[in-house]
Amino acid sequence: MDITPGPAPSQEIRMTSNTEAKVREGVANLIRNCVGVEKGESILLLNEQGVVDHSLVELMEEAVRAEGGSPFSLWVEPLAGVAEMPGVLGAAVLAADKLIMNAN
Repeated sequence: MDITPGPAPSQEIRMTSNTEAKVREGVANLIRNCVGVEKGESILLLNEQGVVDHSLVELMEEAVRAEGGSPFSLWVEPLAGVAEMPGVLGAAVLAADKLIMNAN
């Protein structure tokens, strides 16, 4: 497991204001209608290094907060499957109210 800060600014995705508005709308829809975040819930975002864009995860975290939830992000190296998941990650998943798994 690797908990690291976001990438250097040159590695982030650059978006036009129209594209960013659409992405924000999609993320808000995901958090509100698919995940169904409710006030006071802890939401674990399990993110795969090198696959998921840090700026997108930041938008998800913002959207979780906007719905009254508390986001917690963990960044992990690629896992071959659930059987390969270290116990500490399993404990984090079980401790959260809901999980958003941004990994293969």
